[in-house]
Amino acid sequence: MSALFSRYQALAQSVRPSNVNLKPVTVISKSHGGLSNKDVEEEISRFLLQDDVYTEEFASNVVIQVPAGVALNTSIHLSSLEQHGLKTSYIDYSVANSTETLLPSGPYFAHDNGIYEAWRLYPDELDAFEIAIVPEASQNPEK
Repeated sequence: MSALFSRYQALAQSVRPSNVNLKPVTVISKSHGGLSNKDVEEEISRFLLQDDVYTEEFASNVVIQVPAGVALNTSIHLSSLEQHGLKTSYIDYSVANSTETLLPSGPYFAHDNGIYEAWRLYPDELDAFEIAIVPEASQNPEK
């Protein structure tokens, strides 16, 4: 099992999707220092303005991730985020083994025991793509 896959799987287990097939999740990774409610709000606002995939639904589930050895601020509260218009119903915290194993901050989908990056899909009006495109693992150059 690759380190990248196990990293996604470990984080997905903390989200625990219910009976829904896919659950939108915002991952906010911080490699150093603390993270406040304001930092989370600013990060989500930045995603809403700049990320072409991100929508408000991703803010319903937030996972704060830090590497081992960094103090984890667990004082981020749902009520504080809701006061600023964010409809967040779930916040979880995750500690990665190291900075290298942090997931990039952004939108993801949780499903069963996996967590997957959210990609924008475009209509293929000319039927140019007949098979799916899967990225090679950037962590595994042998492929």
